[in-house]
Amino acid sequence: MLKDDLEAMSPQKVSEVEKAQKDIVGVIQRLEKEGKLVLSVGEDSELV
Repeated sequence: MLKDDLEAMSPQKVSEVEKAQKDIVGVIQRLEKEGKLVLSVGEDSELV
């Protein structure tokens, strides 16, 4: 479904994509802070 939506969209400005990404990260951080989302890192993942 998401793939279909993305394929149907016209090209977007890089600045608009970057803003949307920042908004998404902000929501994720807020949900994690509120305890509504838990992000885990696998054993073989490297932290940067």
